[in-house]
Amino acid sequence: MPKFLTRPTEVDAFQFDPYKKPWPDGVTRDYENAGKFFMDEPCSEDSYILRPGDWIVTEADGRRFAVSSLDFPKSYAPLPRSPAGRLAGTRTYLCGAMDRVPDGGVPWREEITPVLQEKGVIVFDPAHKPIASVQDETDKSERERWTREGDWEKIRRFVKEIRGQDLRMVNTCDFVIARVDPDVHMCGSYEEMAIANHEKKPILVWTVGGKHRTPWWLFGMLPHEHIFGSREDLLAYLDHVDTAPRVRGFRRWFFFKQDVLYNRAVLGKLGAC
Repeated sequence: MPKFLTRPTEVDAFQFDPYKKPWPDGVTRDYENAGKFFMDEPCSEDSYILRPGDWIVTEADGRRFAVSSLDFPKSYAPLPRSPAGRLAGTRTYLCGAMDRVPDGGVPWREEITPVLQEKGVIVFDPAHKPIASVQDETDKSERERWTREGDWEKIRRFVKEIRGQDLRMVNTCDFVIARVDPDVHMCGSYEEMAIANHEKKPILVWTVGGKHRTPWWLFGMLPHEHIFGSREDLLAYLDHVDTAPRVRGFRRWFFFKQDVLYNRAVLGKLGAC
């Protein structure tokens, strides 16, 4: 007699914890019945006594039911994750003008960050530093007042701290994304690019207005294949780096074994497993 397997069906499942509120829809507690938890109405024909750790399963057609914590692993298994690309776990620094542009360099960074995070990239954004910063405590109007009043020592102390924090992120990152606008004077950005270049990190330049507007000096520093005329071209290149069978490294791309770096002991300390 021929044998068959039932087709696997994708479901949503939630493990019940009475201490985590709000409880899922359909869960009630009957205080007149020893405070037991029920799926659906207590003591009805379809009711199910719900115990901590039981799973509430929702099928594609919306039908919901409970499965005990002992029976759940016999019938259900987690969906396999999509295989991670090369960029998962890498870190990038978003380099570009901030103090000489009206928007502070914030919008382009906020737009590109979720695209990178979808690839598993950790983003170092100097406009939203992942560390406590004196920049967070001082607004732009106050800094402009220091310049008008010639308070050069206060400016020196402020910029020295900001510079140290930003360069630490440059040193820590695996690659740099630099937005270069030839019409805007950039000072710190060029220092950051020079340091990353000295460390032979990939520096991906997005030149506002097209690749032909890129300052010539950068062609002497970087592979021209790492200079792009639009954000779309830069992201297309990152897609290639992330998923292509082979990638030309230009002696700059190096990919660490994430399963070695982030083993269970490390992840446990980070609270990730």
